[in-house]
Amino acid sequence: AVAFGEALKPEFKEYAMQVKKNAAVLADELTKRGFAIVSGGTDNHSMLVDLRPKYPELTGKVAENALVAADITINKNMVPFDTRSAFQTSGFRLGTPAITTRGAKEDLMIKIAAWIEEVLNDPENDAVIAKVRGEVNAEMKNYPLTYTKELAKEYCTDKIDCYLVRLQLDNHGHCIYGYLTYPKNARKGACPVVMCPPGAGVKTIKEPLRHKYYAENGFIRFEIEIHGLNPTLSAEQFKEISNALNSGDNGYLQNGLDNRDNYYMKRVYLACVRSIDFLTSLPEWDGKNIAVQGGSQGGALSIITAGLDPRVTLCVANHPALSDMAGYAEEGRAGGYSTIPIR
Repeated sequence: AVAFGEALKPEFKEYAMQVKKNAAVLADELTKRGFAIVSGGTDNHSMLVDLRPKYPELTGKVAENALVAADITINKNMVPFDTRSAFQTSGFRLGTPAITTRGAKEDLMIKIAAWIEEVLNDPENDAVIAKVRGEVNAEMKNYPLTYTKELAKEYCTDKIDCYLVRLQLDNHGHCIYGYLTYPKNARKGACPVVMCPPGAGVKTIKEPLRHKYYAENGFIRFEIEIHGLNPTLSAEQFKEISNALNSGDNGYLQNGLDNRDNYYMKRVYLACVRSIDFLTSLPEWDGKNIAVQGGSQGGALSIITAGLDPRVTLCVANHPALSDMAGYAEEGRAGGYSTIPIR
């Protein structure tokens, strides 16, 4: 019902049209540069690129690693009649929804195609990757994140300030909340940042001051929830939501497991990377140190974030828990998570 309601909004129609326009331009620009687009182009939000005509020796795995290091997110992917394994591949896929949510239009697609070619012309050249990464990050400053930041006076002390942040993830209205703690009177360029994802469950962020020592020692800490639920909701409201959305076979960890693009946790992974985007946009960040830290599900999300985002310089994972969740999509195979039964 929520999805249908959203799709009826005029702004969603405009967003969807822009996603398609951006994808068409990106596919056309890549084609002009000698990349082979499977099916000759795209009529939707994504495209599959066959590397073999332009770079016969280059694998999708190497391409993915190089481009991700340059802060351009793509995924290695097999192509028709691929002679390489699914772990190496001869192609990659990419799409435009995420970049469109930041407000990007067709002109940026031309730049992205150029960056992709520049990196893949020399995918093991760290200097080239660093150059492109710098250009990408400089360009993205023109497409700022959308968030609100409200002083949470009840959690401020004589040494720290605390804010309740609502961070928008995309143009569909998805968001997360988090408590952001600062050293009092933090100076520009002085503070390492720490992102802390939560353990499993649908619950509030308990006692934000329990980790006040981070801010008291010069760190900026962002403790998040992952479901888009305002932590100021009452305990009874959280209980009702949890009973409705996270019980038995209806748990969020199983929602959409049969499709990697529709899996509930994919949006959570996006939220973790968006949180890093947010923290690194703060003028008080020291420009170098980015830590992720969590326990149980939060430990796993810390590892995942560190794997997805090369900006992360430190990962602290206490008893990480998520395991091979894809196992639950197959009949009779366990995924390893202790509270989910085998089908």
